Amino acid sequence: MQIIAQTDSSVTVRFKSFGRYAIYGRNILSCVPTEDSVVIIAASSTPPVNLGLDLQICPGNIKTLHAGKVYTHYEWQDGSTDSLLTINQPGQYWVKVTDSCDNILSDTINVILAPPVPLNIGIDRIICENDTVHLTANPGFMNYQWSPSYQTSATTGQSIIVKPLVDTSYTIIGEMTPGCFGYDTIRITVHKTPAINLGNDKSFCANDSLIIDAGFGFSNYKWNTGANSQQLTVKSAGSYSVIATTNFGCKSYDTLAVPTIFALPQPTLDKNPVLCEGCRDY
Repeated sequence: MQIIAQTDSSVTVRFKSFGRYAIYGRNILSCVPTEDSVVIIAASSTPPVNLGLDLQICPGNIKTLHAGKVYTHYEWQDGSTDSLLTINQPGQYWVKVTDSCDNILSDTINVILAPPVPLNIGIDRIICENDTVHLTANPGFMNYQWSPSYQTSATTGQSIIVKPLVDTSYTIIGEMTPGCFGYDTIRITVHKTPAINLGNDKSFCANDSLIIDAGFGFSNYKWNTGANSQQLTVKSAGSYSVIATTNFGCKSYDTLAVPTIFALPQPTLDKNPVLCEGCRDY
């Protein structure tokens, strides 16, 4: 406390900081010395500046620090003078403010880099052409965004179904809290399976046979007759199908029908041995 001015009946003081102060006065000129005192509480009507608790910031995110709008002057560590400060990097931030009583107040906040947000959609996959894959991210996110949209059942949501026809990488972005994101990518490799063409349905004559061929490019063949060779010799009517499997487990199939086995014709000869003169027997 500092006395600025004083008379026999008044005193002017200045308080350099908030607190509780007692002022005493004594009249030494009266016949009986008298004295009295007064207690003054020096305080501002504005609250202390408070930037809040220390916080985390995610990479690429922004946050706004609020010093409050009840002060007459602001000064941040970067020299800005607004009541708000927008930040996008971790660090220590402080502000000095002046209240209506010309008191200078300050506060500091520590902003640290948030740890990576865990998001997982599984390991890379190998599939066969025309297979479908169910992709599911771990729960707990506000929203999910998938890309690209190629051969997908949806582009949002925790789970989607994809059916790529060529090698494709799918990426997911999940927002854990406002502005904080997790990322993951899965690559799906698509193995194409050779087509099988056993040909058109075909009938043939008795004692003949038909060779049907499932083609190259497979490691395993399974006919409905129980045979496991690439080719099958058919001698009777019926339906013949094959399932062929590649080294990667991809399957192709086809069916051929032999509707009819034609009976052989039975030739007959005229048994009359008599010939006319000048005629021939055909």
